[in-house]
Amino acid sequence: MDNSNRTLRTPFLHANGPRSTLRLNREKPASEAQVTNSISSLTLFGNSNEISIQHCGSDYRLRITRQDKLILTK
Repeated sequence: MDNSNRTLRTPFLHANGPRSTLRLNREKPASEAQVTNSISSLTLFGNSNEISIQHCGSDYRLRITRQDKLILTK
């Protein structure tokens, strides 16, 4: 049996929760995978470096830093 085309999938551990507890992130089968919408940051921000997002009655600020990273604050 040729194993050259087989890939080994390992679960990814990530920190989650207030005390950064580690949880095992198991991949969902392809039939259960959710479709993710993708929007360019240029489409969202235009010529500005900060936008406001309203979510569940709260306002959030999404901004681009000098190092081209995104920061979301409430």
